[in-house]
Amino acid sequence: MSYRVVTCFNEKLLKSNGSKLLEDFASKWDTAIEFDCYYYDMDIKNYSLPKAKNIHYYNLHDVPEYVTFVEENPTHDGTEDGVVQYTELLDALSAGPEVFAITECGFNNQGCWLLWIDPMCATVKDIRASTLDSYFPKIKSNVDFMQRLQDGEILHADNMFSNE
Repeated sequence: MSYRVVTCFNEKLLKSNGSKLLEDFASKWDTAIEFDCYYYDMDIKNYSLPKAKNIHYYNLHDVPEYVTFVEENPTHDGTEDGVVQYTELLDALSAGPEVFAITECGFNNQGCWLLWIDPMCATVKDIRASTLDSYFPKIKSNVDFMQRLQDGEILHADNMFSNE
């Protein structure tokens, strides 16, 4: 089967752990797995990030719908522009990049399982496509998404295979 991993980061997330995750993609993950890495509110040219033919970088500010979303929702910062005490439930601006990265990657890719990996995750062992094969239903499955919860670990993936 085919797999694409999507992640998204800004400069703060990149410096906190994102760069380590990107290094893990290059060194601990099977090269048969594609990585779509979206970034926002930063100049990626200021960083030396892993380069490989299966690691791709995309600026969310090149996605017109994302730019419009940010421009039209400046008050939805978790405080409704300072009116209420901060709550993550009202922070559309923080959740937006992840949603747009997953959506954009899904729109641009077919015939694969799409996995979201948070930039604060860590890879503790090598990840092979054959290992992922054991987790996911075969291509002809009608399963649209899969979420696996085990020992405090969460894995969420979306089926991007067409149901022809």
